Amino acid sequence: MMSAELLAVIDRDHPSDVARLNAALRLSGEARLAEHVPPHTFVGDIEGVKPGDCVLFMGINPKLNFDEDFRRVNIELPSRCLSEFRRTGDRSALDDWMAFQMGYFLREERNKRHFNKIGKWLGPRWFPGTWAEFEE
Repeated sequence: MMSAELLAVIDRDHPSDVARLNAALRLSGEARLAEHVPPHTFVGDIEGVKPGDCVLFMGINPKLNFDEDFRRVNIELPSRCLSEFRRTGDRSALDDWMAFQMGYFLREERNKRHFNKIGKWLGPRWFPGTWAEFEE
């Protein structure tokens, strides 16, 4: 079940938040964060998190690229779900977006270059049992 705290973050005015952050950090040109990209409030199986057996990475928003798959799952999917939630107030309108985020690391659309590098560094050091079980 989605917590009230997560719902409050999801329902924020993200474009305004990103615009304020861009201004506060004096980001310009290609360094600016994309205001039209909904945030990844989380990625991974947050329902399966075990205290003391997990890693938290904080991010601001996904790296913008113009690939069709990126747009489909990182912009169109969350925008559609959020729009429907705001129109109806029905939390189930967010289900597809939450399922994408929970299964992010298993999807082809994940940022493989970034997360594979981190995984190969953290996995064998911090999670040797899991690493041995799932190592490719």
